Amino acid sequence: MKKRKKIFLGGYINNINAQNINCKSIALNLDKKKYNVKVLVLSPFNNLEKIVGVKVIKVFNLFYKLSNFFAFLIGVFWANVAYVPKHHSTPKLVLKLSRYFGTKIFTTIEGNMCDISRRNMINSFGSIEKMKKYFCLIPNIYGISSNIISSSVCGIILHKNPLFLGVEKDIFLHEKTIDVLKNIVFIGSLVKTKRIEEFLELAKYFPQMRFNVVGSGIYLEELKESSTENIIFHGELNHSDMSTLLYNMDLHFLPSRSEGFPKVIL
Repeated sequence: MKKRKKIFLGGYINNINAQNINCKSIALNLDKKKYNVKVLVLSPFNNLEKIVGVKVIKVFNLFYKLSNFFAFLIGVFWANVAYVPKHHSTPKLVLKLSRYFGTKIFTTIEGNMCDISRRNMINSFGSIEKMKKYFCLIPNIYGISSNIISSSVCGIILHKNPLFLGVEKDIFLHEKTIDVLKNIVFIGSLVKTKRIEEFLELAKYFPQMRFNVVGSGIYLEELKESSTENIIFHGELNHSDMSTLLYNMDLHFLPSRSEGFPKVIL
């Protein structure tokens, strides 16, 4: 019998954001007859969804830096192939050590790298030099669209072919007829770049409608204090609960001015 390949996915599959959802989607869809799979989960571990054939490595918020380092170290050391999409969470030392482990490493670029006139990766790293220093540790870098590849002209070499990302459409696809607009939903991190405050401001003008917020972030409590009665905060939801919620929604609202590849729209 052919030995199964070991795959490590460096995203926290119990937290909602694009990279974590990518890792969860891959974990769900990989053929478990061919692959052993390990993923990360971030505390708290309440209502943790179990995926058949997938093992988890726990990361604890209380000792995040240390816990995260050892979680990545364990995953990369164990794996034949590691996908590390979270560029600010992946420890650089682990990437350096991966060369000695013999682990094949790859990542994806999901947004604007080089255009400094809008939200970009250079600013997120602090400088172009720091960004280059990080990505030189990863031998295989893929853009998720042809446009991202062609516009990445600041010294980071991407594969010429895109690595397209998908979504579990069978879980989230609902067909229904809407007669009256009643439920609007925002899905994303509660940070200023998502412009969630505009969603809350809109709720003031339509008190007869329900404005649903899915996600968490450092501004959660502040937003709750300033919200009107027709705003419902759901926190972070797993795929099953998200699917149930979306079935009852009439409109998705995405107010952010800049996105890489807004998977939430799919």
